[in-house]
Amino acid sequence: MRPREDGGDLLRPAARHPGLGGDGAADGHRPGEALRVVQFARAAKRENLEGRLHEIQAPTLVVWGRDDRITPPEVAERFHALIPDSRLAFLPRCGHAPMIEQPAAFSLSVQAWLEATRPRARAMAGAAGLR
Repeated sequence: MRPREDGGDLLRPAARHPGLGGDGAADGHRPGEALRVVQFARAAKRENLEGRLHEIQAPTLVVWGRDDRITPPEVAERFHALIPDSRLAFLPRCGHAPMIEQPAAFSLSVQAWLEATRPRARAMAGAAGLR
């Protein structure tokens, strides 16, 4: 998908947080809104990399909004199952953009994951001669 000047409007319907301009559902009442959502969904389908997730070799944190209506939580569970050495963190009262809608909870999730992953990362680096 090419960058667009109106990209901010594209995700507004995906946001659960009222301050982001969306109520969590694309209602199609604004000009071009429904078309943008359809275009975004088509681009995501064309660029789907789900079949390659098993190739990821690094510890991975999957952070997902529990109330995501664009890409439902079941997809996060599938990604988590397909990515070896992954951890899944669901954020409550959160839609499609956890890092924007729940920045504090997102940061805490990342920090906890980094702390839990650090010893293994050091051991892996040492074994690879990267220390």
